[in-house]
Amino acid sequence: MKRILMILTIAAVLFVALFVREIHERGQLRVRAVYAADHARILAECRALMAAKESQQRSEFKGSAPEIQVVDRVDRSGMREIALLKPSYVTISDKEVMICLSALPRVYVLAFKTNVQEYGTERITNGLWLSPHPSQDRMQLGTHNAGQ
Repeated sequence: MKRILMILTIAAVLFVALFVREIHERGQLRVRAVYAADHARILAECRALMAAKESQQRSEFKGSAPEIQVVDRVDRSGMREIALLKPSYVTISDKEVMICLSALPRVYVLAFKTNVQEYGTERITNGLWLSPHPSQDRMQLGTHNAGQ
């Protein structure tokens, strides 16, 4: 009986280790896809989404809450470079677009309007950042600005 428990324990530990490794590799593949993409085009497509949302808000008198775009809508809207990243979802707000590439591990691309304060963990180019935790990055930005 002890031998069976030991074998099951070893098997469980190996399974968890392989699962964690697989998740890490999946995240790295997503990050590599972002770096291989056309950054200028991603940023242009994101800024076009923000402009379209702003135009829609003016015409429909909507509030400024972020809008969740379903992936197939992004694909059909001509956002080819964003669609090539195969996002889980895209969130559009007045000042930024957040592209969720993976929930586990967390991989987000953040694209910003011009002349707004940017945040993220890893800067790709002006206006475009990577982050595993955009909410925390945003809070740290607020804390940093309060201390200035």
